[in-house]
Amino acid sequence: MNGGPECCCSGNDVGLTQNGSVEQKIEYSRTAFTLLEVLIVLAIVSILALTFQTPIQNFYQQALTQQIESSMGMGIQRFQLLLKAELAQAGYGLLPSEQVNAIELVDGTLSLKADLNRDGDLNDAKEQIFYRFDDDKQMLLRRSGKGGFQRFIEGIAYLNFAYWDTDSTQVCLKLTTQVLKQTDLEESVICSLSPF
Repeated sequence: MNGGPECCCSGNDVGLTQNGSVEQKIEYSRTAFTLLEVLIVLAIVSILALTFQTPIQNFYQQALTQQIESSMGMGIQRFQLLLKAELAQAGYGLLPSEQVNAIELVDGTLSLKADLNRDGDLNDAKEQIFYRFDDDKQMLLRRSGKGGFQRFIEGIAYLNFAYWDTDSTQVCLKLTTQVLKQTDLEESVICSLSPF
């Protein structure tokens, strides 16, 4: 042995000084955040959340309105297709003198008549069809035969039936609709197949 103090420990964390005392080296590893750092991050996240809150809410509201408008628009398109089919059948099986009244529009109520089974009367189901728009409840009502009016489409802001003038003897209806109060009025014209 060379006469100096010996080290019985190996590794980097304990060492000997020149005067023979043991010195321990402590290495600090930084694995946690300080309270100040956490507070700064929370402040930044809060500011970002407040900044994006209004646009996100507006986006959600617009998406919901778009979905409702699309759904209501599809309901009106289905109604237009059904009305087109019913107009095509209006007057079927009726005598020429009765065909004049096959399509009537009285006080906002549209009535369509057809003797579909050609039994000489209009007492069967689907031979007299009535449509009426209820402004207060914002819904289109439909009645078939002798039954009562039933809800057909709900939540429509506006719907109106009117006769549409044509050069022929064909009967045409102008349908004016507004899906939601903030949307534009839309007009469509639907005509019967045969002139009366």
